[in-house]
Amino acid sequence: GVGWIHLRFPVCAARASWGAPALGWHIDGATARLDTQQSVVVLPLVTPIRRGGGGTALLRGSHKTIARWVHDRGADGVDRQSAGIDTLQEHIDRFVLPAALARAGAAAVEEVSGNAGDVLLMHPLLVHASSVAHRHTFELDGAGWQAVPHGIRVTFNLSIGWVSPP
Repeated sequence: GVGWIHLRFPVCAARASWGAPALGWHIDGATARLDTQQSVVVLPLVTPIRRGGGGTALLRGSHKTIARWVHDRGADGVDRQSAGIDTLQEHIDRFVLPAALARAGAAAVEEVSGNAGDVLLMHPLLVHASSVAHRHTFELDGAGWQAVPHGIRVTFNLSIGWVSPP
């Protein structure tokens, strides 16, 4: 297959501003190797995502931290068959995310926003999470513009692989 479709209904949280999600930080493709066949994560936006509207949260620079950690595990990286991806997830939860937030605070996290038709390209080792909307969005219907607590978000995740030369 070429990937999967995300249909998200971000819940409108009662808070003054958007903030980093507490849970759900991960990398796509369950890869834990430096020689992954997933060379890039492609997220075309089918619907617009406004600031504070529940866009994907990105942990700045985390792809470098994860690559270094995987590299330090040896030539083959982290073996998925021996619970390597679980070890990587634990490393993200216990060390990568807390260290980034302690070092840079809210600036460590960026919320994706964009228009329908925009495309987000991500490094396959970039740590990211779903987030919630904190404000209403507006949609145009037959009666005019209506405030909606949270609109549907639609993106595709295209798994673009490569084959190493023989």
